[in-house]
Amino acid sequence: MRFLNLGGYAAHSNSIYRLTKNEVDELAAETGFAAQLVVEEHGKGIMVHQSRGNKAVQTDSHIGTERYLHCTAFGKAMLAYYPRERVREVLDRHGMSEQTSKTITSMEELSKECEEIRSRNVAFDDNEQIEGVRCVGVPILTNTEEVLGAISVSGSTRHMDDETFRKKVPELIQHTVRVIEINYSNI
Repeated sequence: MRFLNLGGYAAHSNSIYRLTKNEVDELAAETGFAAQLVVEEHGKGIMVHQSRGNKAVQTDSHIGTERYLHCTAFGKAMLAYYPRERVREVLDRHGMSEQTSKTITSMEELSKECEEIRSRNVAFDDNEQIEGVRCVGVPILTNTEEVLGAISVSGSTRHMDDETFRKKVPELIQHTVRVIEINYSNI
C-alpha cells in the first residue's frame, strides 16, 4: 500500500496526466466505455489513467499496466508517428507476439496500417489484443508531431457496433485530443 503514494505522486507530477485526467473521465462518461491515457516507456504502453463508463468491460488493466504497442489501438496510434528507427527499436526489443488470431505479426502489415493511421489520425484494435474487445486510439501530438501519448476508448464487441467503433468513438476521441493538444501548447 505504501507504493500508492509514490504512484500518485508520479502521476500527478506528469503534465500530460494533469491535462488529460478530466478529459478522459468525461470521455468515459460520454461513451459509457473505458477510456485511457497511455504513454510509452521502454517500448511498451503504460496506462497512466483509466476511467470506466457504465458499459465498460472488466479487464485486467489498471494504472501501471504495460501493454505491447503493435496490437493495441493506443500503441499503433503512437507507433504511426514515431520515426522508422524508433519503431524498429521497439519491435526488435519486444517482438510482435500474437495475442489473438487477429493480431498483426508482420512488420510489412504494421507499416501499411501505420500509413492508414496517419492518414485518418485514428487507430483501431478489433479483437487484436483481447478477443471480444474493440479499442479506438488517437495519438496526442505536439505542434512538431512529437508523440506525448495516446487516448483510447475500449468496449466489448457486443456494445461497440461498427458505426460506434468506426465513426462515433473516433470523432469523440479526436475532439478530446484536440482540446488536450491546445491546452498543452499553452503551457
